[in-house]
Amino acid sequence: MGTVLDPTVDMSPWWRRDGSLHSFYLVTLPYAGAVVRELAGEGAVTASERAGAWHSAPDGTLTAPGGTEGLLSALDQVARHPAYTTWAAEGPGNGKSDATVTADGHLALRVPCQVYGVDSGGGRSGAVEINYRHLAALRDAVAALVPAA
Repeated sequence: MGTVLDPTVDMSPWWRRDGSLHSFYLVTLPYAGAVVRELAGEGAVTASERAGAWHSAPDGTLTAPGGTEGLLSALDQVARHPAYTTWAAEGPGNGKSDATVTADGHLALRVPCQVYGVDSGGGRSGAVEINYRHLAALRDAVAALVPAA
């Protein structure tokens, strides 16, 4: 059984968070919606919508659309959800994740995940699935990149 949570203001326009008993999905709304529209024959994906996709590199690095604050809000929403807190009560995660900001200002993640809907040409995707065991490490790595207020 899964859940779909609406994005908070901090996550918009980038993220929707879906969850299950053992993992969560981060869906990039601009790109995922555009792909559905294109598949329905209702218009091609635009360049700005493509910029709203996850980008996966052959070495496993994911480049996230949007800024660190929005992604951190999405990860915090996952961490507060009952499905995660129930899972975490059964045993802590021991996953490893890393996050850095690239020279051109993009957020690059190294986290074991399943990438869905990768296009044939650019490594773009509308969603990634991450096991709960990697959430705490990923959240900490992203939080370390958010500028202090």
